[in-house]
Amino acid sequence: MNRSVKRIAYFIVLMGLLGCFCRFVLIWSRPIATEFCKGNRTIKLIRMEMKGQGREALVTDESVLLYLVQTPKYSALPVGQQLSGGPYYEAKILDGDGAAGHFNVLVGNDKKIIVLDYLPSAFSDTMRRYIVLDTSAPSGLRDLIDFLLNETNREQSYRVGTDPRK
Repeated sequence: MNRSVKRIAYFIVLMGLLGCFCRFVLIWSRPIATEFCKGNRTIKLIRMEMKGQGREALVTDESVLLYLVQTPKYSALPVGQQLSGGPYYEAKILDGDGAAGHFNVLVGNDKKIIVLDYLPSAFSDTMRRYIVLDTSAPSGLRDLIDFLLNETNREQSYRVGTDPRK
């Protein structure tokens, strides 16, 4: 092989290794997401961002974040509850210490169930938890769900709360 072919092969191998490393770093940086999805009620979230379906949402409202942290996360839907399908979003949460985590969210079309899909570790399968909204859900959360489910909101952004960083 001539030198340029060797350089290209070396570059491809190096980029592949770098890609694998980045994937593991991103997955391992998810402990806050895992703790949130498992139902750890001691997490102090300051921000949640959601993207997908041509929409973006930013949540900084303390009552909404506290409700999401404090509400039970079920490993199976409670008896009598049924998931009616809905759109998926990528979610990113940040806590007061600057830790970030990523997971996927499905917002049920019936506006009663939120599904959390997360990877507990780099070598595990996706785990699923369910949040069943009750009548004590803050109006800001209900408004967010309405925004995320409304098909006319494509290519739009929504904010619940104020963001001091913007």
